[in-house]
Amino acid sequence: MIQQLVKKGASEFISIDGKLYFVKIEMVSFENFTEDQRNSVKQLLDKDLMANASLDVLGIHNEDDRLQKFGTCNFGGFDSSADINDGKSLPEYFDCGMRGKCPVEGKLCKHIATENGILNHREIDVTKLIVRDLADKQIADILHISENTVHTHRSNIQHKIGCNSKVGIGVWAIKKGIV
Repeated sequence: MIQQLVKKGASEFISIDGKLYFVKIEMVSFENFTEDQRNSVKQLLDKDLMANASLDVLGIHNEDDRLQKFGTCNFGGFDSSADINDGKSLPEYFDCGMRGKCPVEGKLCKHIATENGILNHREIDVTKLIVRDLADKQIADILHISENTVHTHRSNIQHKIGCNSKVGIGVWAIKKGIV
């Protein structure tokens, strides 16, 4: 989606209270962050002892590298919500390619924050398969878990994201950029 908005000649418009607005997207690389942008990420990292310890475990000691890794793991995706607002953060889904294999998963990244909790990597896996319109038996076979466990994950996902159906899970997953 963001690639479509950044393409030369592409335009995105939105109407709010009867007024039309043009959405301007500007991508700024880490090297060109303003001091305020760097500080907003730094303040969050400074408060997160577990993330700092995780960066140490990964052998990342340079401050710029630490800020980039922390920012990427927590805010690397693209969705319809601000990542940082008034000093508070809302981590989002980003598949760095290490999900399920990262030695600090859930400690450096915070999985996916929802209105009623946080989805862990297994719940994310189940969500992706639900969106593919697979039956619980198929999901169980793919993930090598029981159908009952799939049902439990699905119930937990529905509670955490505030929906009551597989369709609701799918809509939410698309909005969050998971699929």
